Amino acid sequence: RPSEIDFLLRYYHRYRDTDKGKYALKMCVITLQRMASGGMYDHIGGGFHRYSVDELWHVPHFEKMLYDNAQLIVTYLHAYQIT
Repeated sequence: RPSEIDFLLRYYHRYRDTDKGKYALKMCVITLQRMASGGMYDHIGGGFHRYSVDELWHVPHFEKMLYDNAQLIVTYLHAYQIT
């Protein structure tokens, strides 16, 4: 959920000089990178699928929800601005 990643990005922004703040940013960056390179991202049409139909999360379900993708755009933007 993008709101949880956004929370960690805000946490980093507030506590960026602490180890916990740096760890929060690391969690966000790794999560977003893995999401973008994983099976849920539509490399041809763009955007993220909502969920998977297999237990390994390699085969996405057909639907992509606009509000999910809109929240993810903002999350990726905030992570880009911080890094």
